[in-house]
Amino acid sequence: MSQSISIINEYLIESNQSNDEQIPLLCGKCPTYKHFQAVFQRTIGFFSSQLSTNNLDTPYKKHSILKNTGINFGEEAHNIIKSMKYPFSHEINKSHLTTTNPHSWPVILSFLRWLVEMIYICKNYIKNEKSDDILTEGYRKFMEGDDYFFENSLRQKSNSENNHLISEMEGLSQVNEVLSSLISQSRDVSHGIS
Repeated sequence: MSQSISIINEYLIESNQSNDEQIPLLCGKCPTYKHFQAVFQRTIGFFSSQLSTNNLDTPYKKHSILKNTGINFGEEAHNIIKSMKYPFSHEINKSHLTTTNPHSWPVILSFLRWLVEMIYICKNYIKNEKSDDILTEGYRKFMEGDDYFFENSLRQKSNSENNHLISEMEGLSQVNEVLSSLISQSRDVSHGIS
């Protein structure tokens, strides 16, 4: 439990820095209902704001993030959890989401941890969209009959890195030769003095 709380708190610290509304960190005991709602809304809010600005189509965009919907929190939160295809959504019922207590907290905590991990996965995906470009290009080349696109691309990258290392080694070799000749000259001078 403490590891899950730590992971969620790391996200809350990060998200508190970029939001006007500060959400208190979780502690070892079950949070108040209001605190749980705030944490849930902050984590779910990522999917509404970040993914919609990056033009990613998700089932989460249709949810109003639990504000002014006329639907109670437990019902809408339960719908969101189901739409996100949380693997253990069958363990969470609406009553878990309307009252936080020591019995329901472990189930809710595991969902929040999963949600935060999904946030980090999405952030990495958004940050690393360029990696999709190589996959898209590879698939296009494969469909055009170039079965060796990835191998050739890897070979070119490897050769480029190797060429850089080879030129660096050649430079170090030249420095080594100069230093060796200086050492040799200093030995000759020292033998001539003795």
